[in-house]
Amino acid sequence: MKNDRSKLANNLFLQTSNQTRNYRIVLPVFLLLVAISLGYFILRKIQVNAARQVVNNCSLKNKCDRIIPALETLVKARQSLKSFTFDYVDLKGANLNHVDFYRTNFDHANLEDVNLEGANLYRTNLGNANLKNTNLEGVNLSSAILIDTKNLTPTQIKSACNWEQAFYKGQFDYKYSEWIIDRQANEQFIRQLQEAEAADSKQPVDCTKWKNWTQVR
Repeated sequence: MKNDRSKLANNLFLQTSNQTRNYRIVLPVFLLLVAISLGYFILRKIQVNAARQVVNNCSLKNKCDRIIPALETLVKARQSLKSFTFDYVDLKGANLNHVDFYRTNFDHANLEDVNLEGANLYRTNLGNANLKNTNLEGVNLSSAILIDTKNLTPTQIKSACNWEQAFYKGQFDYKYSEWIIDRQANEQFIRQLQEAEAADSKQPVDCTKWKNWTQVR
């Protein structure tokens, strides 16, 4: 009986010792992982804030140095870019896919080779912008201004979603600083695109993302 109790006590002691040893190993590893995660979070926050400052300076003060890396940092961080101004800014080759550009101004901007796939361009001003080889696949063009754009092709337009609700014809009113839509010319242009679309054999664009999207902002 005594032997059994001694064995039991010895086993309990060994188990406790092993648990203590494991705890001493696991705790530092756990704390290290927490420190690394926290450090990464803080560093990422600093990078995002710095990028946001660059974008703000570009939009408000027309200081657009390092604008493309800053924008791409915000894109990776899934930050919204609503209501900024990038007039006359050179964004050639930037990767700005799946971004919310609601009411952003790209007037006279260079968007050549820019990837805007899946972006929200609702009420975005692209007037006079260079859209050569710009990727508009799956983009929401509802109420977007595409008047006097450069190098925009029917193929690009029809690769987007809600392109029938965009504005392509009109003129700029310098007195009131706004675009005046030529409704008749715009409807005619859209009809022409729709008629040409019937002859296209291309796979239809997946616009499920924007099907139940609300325009109330």
